[in-house]
Amino acid sequence: MHPGELCAAFDAAHRGLWEPHPEPTTFSIRVIEKTLSVALPQQLIDLARSSTKYSDVFLSIGPDFESPDHIIPYNDMRHRDEGRRQLPKNLAIFTNGFMEEDYFCLEAGRGADGHALGSVWFWSPPPVGYDDEVTCECMYGSFEKYLEAHLTWRTRDA
Repeated sequence: MHPGELCAAFDAAHRGLWEPHPEPTTFSIRVIEKTLSVALPQQLIDLARSSTKYSDVFLSIGPDFESPDHIIPYNDMRHRDEGRRQLPKNLAIFTNGFMEEDYFCLEAGRGADGHALGSVWFWSPPPVGYDDEVTCECMYGSFEKYLEAHLTWRTRDA
């Protein structure tokens, strides 16, 4: 899907409930990728630069590094949590949790060929005090597949 079509489809599927995040810069992308050991998918970057409703779903990848809604401090907090609520080290959250602590994450690191792994995982820690199991499973082989499924789900009743 062309970036303009992707943005239009994404914006049509969301309500724009949250304050927009700052647009990502080349510098912010480089810092994020180095800090979290991930390659940000181009479609995620395109949405962050063009969508007015990007912040309804995704954490900021802009230069607002001190924001609690920024991908770096958000992941840092989750990697430091204690016990079963601690994000596995090989994952980097890129969604905002949908107010229910259900996250989609990029797989961090590099494969044997040196390319970024990039599969999308679902991670859902149990509420504090509950004995529920942690849900952590690979859901999509790529961000593109994740986004396709997300848009299909968001527009299912349209």
